[in-house]
Amino acid sequence: CSYYIIPVVRGAADYASIAPPHSYINVEDFKTPEELANYLIYLDKNDTAYLEYFSWKKDYFLMNRFGWLSHASSFCTLCQKLHSDNTEKVYYNLTEWFLGEAQCNKDLNRLKIPTSSLNFKKKFIKN
Repeated sequence: CSYYIIPVVRGAADYASIAPPHSYINVEDFKTPEELANYLIYLDKNDTAYLEYFSWKKDYFLMNRFGWLSHASSFCTLCQKLHSDNTEKVYYNLTEWFLGEAQCNKDLNRLKIPTSSLNFKKKFIKN
């Protein structure tokens, strides 16, 4: 992988069993979020310390069964999510939204079928 990105991980996974040593930063290794933030700022300002996270590349290589394209598409997806407006919206009056902003009623009159023209008893109900 030619990207110099350090994964910051958190969760129940045993990262040590699946990732090369010193190839990720585990949130659980820090006592407070502030301590983690200070460490990330330190890495940002210290190229030598930052690049130590990539020393594993001398002894390991990355096998990717999907090829380079999966890396590219992952970054495209990340970029797309960063630049899209996925702000959650709350509608307190669903009727007002449906009839106004959503414009769902635009063609409702066209879809109405006059019930007088249907003989429900004849078509749907057997005697």
